[in-house]
Amino acid sequence: MASYTPRLLALTLLVAFSVIHPSSSVPNETLVAICSKTYNPILCESILRGDPRTSSADLPELSLVSINLTIEQAANNSQVFVEFHDNTTDPALKKGFNSCVELYQLMEDNLDKAYHRSEGGDYRNITELVQSSNQAVECASALAINLVTIDALTRAVVSKCETSISVNQYIARSKA
Repeated sequence: MASYTPRLLALTLLVAFSVIHPSSSVPNETLVAICSKTYNPILCESILRGDPRTSSADLPELSLVSINLTIEQAANNSQVFVEFHDNTTDPALKKGFNSCVELYQLMEDNLDKAYHRSEGGDYRNITELVQSSNQAVECASALAINLVTIDALTRAVVSKCETSISVNQYIARSKA
């Protein structure tokens, strides 16, 4: 009988913890519904599920996670464009890369604003995500070259913007 006591205690604590702190994570069906509104639902789900914070996030936290993933991608892209700018000697490319650096600085500012709107629960008015996506496309269009790397960087940040947009639109609709 004494050997069952630790198990019983552990089970009791687990049940008590579950009652006191119920799981509020976003159900799988909700992630599927959110991502179904994107151009590439499988990529959207992969983006969200690829972050360990998603598994325990509620909807407001998922908004912050998705925007944070977009911020991280934009910062990475920005650094790559700075390096391209610094390492090229072609004046036309230097000008194009400089344009991208400036656009990504604007994008990072916009994404910070989006993050703060999300923190404040203003999901309906997070227009900065669309602006950021447009800025990434504008950067790629400003370059007079077609590189796989630039295309991949652009797709990565646009996909994350689109995922964040879908998350926030879902939350805004569910609060309406």
